[in-house]
Amino acid sequence: MLFKIEGQCDHWYVAAGLPITLATAAGLQELMARGRAIAIGAAGAAILWAAVANGPDLIQGSYDLAETYAGLHLQNLEPRSILVAHTDDVLATCWYLQFVKGRRQDVLVVNAADVGSAWYEECLRRRHPEIRPSVDSPGLSTDDRIAAFLAANARGERPLYTLYALPTDRLPAGLVLSPRGAVMKLVPSSEDRPDPAFWQFPMEAEQVPALYRRKRGLSASYANGVFTVDFEPYERRLLKALLKSRIFLADWHFRRGGTEAAARLYESILPLDPDSHRNERLLHSLGLSYLSLGKDDKAVVALQTCAEIALNPWTKASSLLGIGDVAKKRGTPDKARAYYQDAARIPGLTPEQRREVDRRLKE
Repeated sequence: MLFKIEGQCDHWYVAAGLPITLATAAGLQELMARGRAIAIGAAGAAILWAAVANGPDLIQGSYDLAETYAGLHLQNLEPRSILVAHTDDVLATCWYLQFVKGRRQDVLVVNAADVGSAWYEECLRRRHPEIRPSVDSPGLSTDDRIAAFLAANARGERPLYTLYALPTDRLPAGLVLSPRGAVMKLVPSSEDRPDPAFWQFPMEAEQVPALYRRKRGLSASYANGVFTVDFEPYERRLLKALLKSRIFLADWHFRRGGTEAAARLYESILPLDPDSHRNERLLHSLGLSYLSLGKDDKAVVALQTCAEIALNPWTKASSLLGIGDVAKKRGTPDKARAYYQDAARIPGLTPEQRREVDRRLKE
């Protein structure tokens, strides 16, 4: 069983290079036997080819996509904001942009993995006395740590941002996480109004795949009880950040009944990222958006896929209810009831969700 790590291909290339070097030496020795000029010419041609073939990968002076990636997460933040981040990609690139390039040094980028640890928050307060301590709770999940930090500093003077949404019931009363491009801002619910300017990026998601280079990174996913690790180009992470910002905006429209705008945004994501076809939340929202727009055929396709892959009980059940509603609308009540019964057999539903399923069965 092989242990997979980031950049492991580069490690293997070093090992593979050893026998190749020996083969090259043997070849040069054979060429020397045929004539010194032939050997020198062959060696020169090989060096020239290596420079042409590998030069662009080795010369990084003009490569700025990592800076673009960091900029997505910092560009919309007000002066002296706090960004609570939890991934190496965001933390490393944002800190590079701040400490090496000298950009957005007013923003405090907090490592969510260390939030809740007494030593880390003591370090934060020494440099930033306005920071309020959260609970010293090293055993909590990342979401719990972020929620505790937000609760402790929600009434402070510095704006608070995260990389993704948390359930409203885990936030201070009256506050929500509102989308701001690739990040979410903690605001009063009355200020949950995204500005289109937050989605003005240096490049669009459609431009990124053409910039893909070698697959040196790893992408981990979990679906249908299977944990999958695949290789991916690092540039794909820039694509994911841009698509995440679209999902944020689409979800915002969907929650407020703007299903036409939501469906348009969800649809734009599917052809760009194969993983989106296994995203149960996206497919569920897209399917329900289609239902509200009267696009029943598209709704059934999206909801059927969602029902097959969903791990969340209600996502699976409500997908089946939606398909059943289409069947009932088309005059096939027996089919509709079969879907409703399948939904009723799903374990893990809350009492309220169970009542919704029972209501459909009694209609």
